[in-house]
Amino acid sequence: MKTLLVTTPLRPIPTAFPPLGTMSVLNYLRKNGIKDIEFYNIDSQRPTFKEALDYIVSQEPGVLGISAVVSTAYDFTKRLTLAVKEALPSTLIVVGGNLAASAEVLLRRTAADLCVIGEGEKTFFEIVKYAHKTRNPFEYSHICGLALLNKEGKLVNTGYEASLSKEEIYDVDWEDLESSSDINGFIFNPFESDGALEWLVHDPRAGEDHRKKKKMVEIYTSKGCVARCTFCHRFEKGVRYIPAHLLRERIDYLVTRYNVGFLVIGDENFGTDRKWLTEFCAMIKPFDLLWR
Repeated sequence: MKTLLVTTPLRPIPTAFPPLGTMSVLNYLRKNGIKDIEFYNIDSQRPTFKEALDYIVSQEPGVLGISAVVSTAYDFTKRLTLAVKEALPSTLIVVGGNLAASAEVLLRRTAADLCVIGEGEKTFFEIVKYAHKTRNPFEYSHICGLALLNKEGKLVNTGYEASLSKEEIYDVDWEDLESSSDINGFIFNPFESDGALEWLVHDPRAGEDHRKKKKMVEIYTSKGCVARCTFCHRFEKGVRYIPAHLLRERIDYLVTRYNVGFLVIGDENFGTDRKWLTEFCAMIKPFDLLWR
């Protein structure tokens, strides 16, 4: 049984932000023994809708995972799920990402069978394992981290799956991005890209000779938020910081493999843990990176 993970177009044109959530789920499944799995990066490749649909149908996935991380993905997600379900009625369609905060709308108005309402790694792994037994969405209520409709059409929340450890979050294999996309769209020379120098033009170090061929990439160093806003669409509580020693390994890989010299940190609550921040600053200094 094949499992296919796809992204959705987030903006009118592709962004330089790597699909780290989808990459994390993909790597987690692989590390836990799921072999027949593929990543189709629609957001980056930007095929026509017909091209995207034709490719998905040609792969005949048993499970189709759709990463829809913003509300602007709703229209595409609706069109895609309805078209896939018509062509492949036995395919189990799972929608994850922040759009799943609107799970009831997705389950009633689209052809989504299941919505992942928390971190996707553990929950999606359990879905894929169970899909070898059945693809009837009514029978997935024992798996934590899901929203689904029962046989009576009532919305069921199965409760939240245990969170990943801080060592496990955003554990990605960058080669997955190479094989699914043009890696130069995500790891690139900021001096050759429109708008990329907005935070570098005022730093004289950016123009030093040894940096002129260096590339830039965006990563996360933590997950979550210290606030408790009741209106927020994010699922996890609290914030987890990736240990500095592990970040050192991940950054060293990017520097060595891709000649990275500029780093953008996409955290929503960067630096709220002072002890961690002190360790992070000491760790990153020897790399001689320009980062923000």
